[in-house]
Amino acid sequence: MNRRSDAGIALFALVLAFAFAAIVAQSLGYPSMSAYGALTRYSVGSFDKIAITLNNAVPLLLTASSAAIAFASGPVNLGQPGQVLMGTLASTFVGLTVSLPAVLEVPLLLVAGASAGALWALVAAFTRRRFAMDEFIVTLMLNELARLFSDWAISRPLQDPAAGSVSTEAISSRGFLPVIVGKLNASVPLTFTIVLLCALIFYRSVPGYEWRVGGKAPLFARLGGIAIERNFSRVMGLTGALSGLAGSILVMAGPHKFIKGLSGNYGWDGVMIAVVAANGLFACVLYGLLFSALQTGAIGMQIRTDVPSEFSQILQAVIVLIGVAARGTIRSTFQTLRARNLARRRQG
Repeated sequence: MNRRSDAGIALFALVLAFAFAAIVAQSLGYPSMSAYGALTRYSVGSFDKIAITLNNAVPLLLTASSAAIAFASGPVNLGQPGQVLMGTLASTFVGLTVSLPAVLEVPLLLVAGASAGALWALVAAFTRRRFAMDEFIVTLMLNELARLFSDWAISRPLQDPAAGSVSTEAISSRGFLPVIVGKLNASVPLTFTIVLLCALIFYRSVPGYEWRVGGKAPLFARLGGIAIERNFSRVMGLTGALSGLAGSILVMAGPHKFIKGLSGNYGWDGVMIAVVAANGLFACVLYGLLFSALQTGAIGMQIRTDVPSEFSQILQAVIVLIGVAARGTIRSTFQTLRARNLARRRQG
C-alpha cells in the first residue's frame, strides 16, 4: 500500500470514529451535531481560537514525535511523562537562578530542558547497555521517580511561599517565549521547525536510515554492520530531548512557573498519538493537531451544549481504537476490494 492509500485508510477510520461517537452521544440523549459544532467553534472558530489550539498542540507534537522516533527505531521509550517533568524542572530552575538578556536566556532555558530530558532518557539507555535491563520497565519506573522528585522540588526548595497552590515563583521575564500575533506563541513555529528537522534526520539521513532499519530488522542491521547499541543510546537521547523540550515550553510559554500538575497527560497523550499514527512523524503532526482541537474545544462544548467535556475523551478513545485495532481490517478490506476490481477489469 502506498502513502495515498494509507492516508485514505486513516481518513476512513476517522470518519468511522466520528460516526460511532455521534451514535453513542445520541443514544445517551446528547445532541451530537450540536456537540461537534461547539467543538469546531471553540477550537478553530476564530484566529485566537486557532492560535490557542496550536499553542496547546505544541507539547503533544513534541512528545508524539519522541515516542514515534523511539518506537520506529526499536527502543521502547515510555518515559515521556518523566522526561517532560525533568525538562520543566530544569528550565524552571535555570529561569529562577539565571538572569541574562532574552536573546541568551530563552535558548539557555530550552537547552536546559532538552538536556534534562535527554539525560533522564539516557539513564535507561545506560542500564540497558550495562546491565541488560529492559528499557520498557526502566522508563516506566523513571516516570515515577521524576514525579516524586519534581513534586518534592516545587513543594520544598523551589516553592513560592506566597502562592496559594504548590508552585514555584515565576521565572525571569527574559525567559518568556514571545507572543507573535494575537495569542499565537513563538513555541508554535519553533516546534514545527524542530519536528521538520527530526523528519529530515529520520527519513533523509544515514543515521535515520540506520535507526529505521534497526527498528524493523535488528538482525539484518547487525549483520550489515550497523552499531545497534550506539544507535540505541542516540535515539534515547534524542527522544528524551524532545520530551524535555516540551516541558521547557510548558513553563516558558504558559504560566511561567512550575505548577503541580502542569505537565498534565501530555506524555501519555504523545505515546497514544504515536501509536494511532503508526509512528509516522507527519501523521503525528496531523493527529496531534486533531487531538489538540478536541481537547481545546471540549470546554466550550460543555458550556454551549449539555454534552459533558468527557465526550471529547470518548471521541479520542474511539479514534485510537478504530485507528489502531481496525487499521489492519480496513487495510485488508481495501486490498481485497482493489484486487477484485483489478480482476474484473482484466476479465472485461
